[in-house]
Amino acid sequence: MNTYSIVLLDIDGTLVDSNDQITHNTKSLLNRLEKKEIPVVLCSARSPSGVEMVVRQVGLHSPIVCYGGGLIMDADRAIIEDRGIEGNTAVRFKQFAAREFPKVTVSTYMYDIWLVDSLSDPNVQLVSQRNQCEPLVGELEAAIRSVSHVHRYCRPGSGVRPAG
Repeated sequence: MNTYSIVLLDIDGTLVDSNDQITHNTKSLLNRLEKKEIPVVLCSARSPSGVEMVVRQVGLHSPIVCYGGGLIMDADRAIIEDRGIEGNTAVRFKQFAAREFPKVTVSTYMYDIWLVDSLSDPNVQLVSQRNQCEPLVGELEAAIRSVSHVHRYCRPGSGVRPAG
């Protein structure tokens, strides 16, 4: 029988179904691993709160990997690793995207802050409902005054499947 010292799992498309649910059998297996003191680390492109939503569903107490490795937190949610796109570079990219692709809404993620240009974009509404999070409308230039970098850019709804 194989012995594992750690288990790392992707969330979307691997651990959760199309309704963001985890089967009872999977929850049971993950809990058994944790009881054997084998850490189950959830890894995702999601924000910390998006990963935490799944952690609570399972009842885990272990580190998490967010933004594809850009933010790694221990079991108590202290930051272990924190990397991203430098603030001024992020602003220049956002300006470029707005100029070259004016009809595309680009979301910006910094820690648990989800910054959007408009709440009226249907994809923003879909992601907000799906991930149980509220976007903030604001200027990236103002936001980077309080954080040193951006963890992620994306078009809202990219990678999000309609529920059902």
